[in-house]
Amino acid sequence: ADDIAKEFGVSYWIKGGGNEYQIVEELKKRKISLIQTVNFPQAIDVSDLYETDWVYLKDMKEWEWAPKNLAILHENNIPFALSTADLKDKSIFIKNIQKAIQAGITEKEIIRALTEIPAKLLNVENQLGSLHKGKKANFLITSTNFFDAKNILYENWILGKKNELVDMLSLIHISEPT
Repeated sequence: ADDIAKEFGVSYWIKGGGNEYQIVEELKKRKISLIQTVNFPQAIDVSDLYETDWVYLKDMKEWEWAPKNLAILHENNIPFALSTADLKDKSIFIKNIQKAIQAGITEKEIIRALTEIPAKLLNVENQLGSLHKGKKANFLITSTNFFDAKNILYENWILGKKNELVDMLSLIHISEPT
């Protein structure tokens, strides 16, 4: 794909499958930007000893390495944007990002992969991707760290317009002095 794109002078991105850690050197050499999914393989059931005879080492390695993929890409300066592509259940997006953070990528880099990097890849970084004067204001207000399992999403601002999801004041409990 890279050779054909260069031949025709076409700019492109590649949608990753989650195992790019296997071809990192090739990606670096070709300076490829990726759209990454966090669709990790399910843990393999090895509770039945008979069934373990049918488990392939390749599948076990993919399960082990998939959450580390983003950290490896970042360590090798391979730009990527994150997507919910390939997730049958979009609700596991944050859970899988939490797994990726535990496997070594920083929260800061995850935020960049959701904001700055996609804006740059789309050539709209002068309008989107960060909060600066003159840019379109798209941001969230949360109760704590965005990736915390107990986080509450209070507000979602889109193009500077507030969308209140949970009234922050309704969650404050004031007790009378005793």
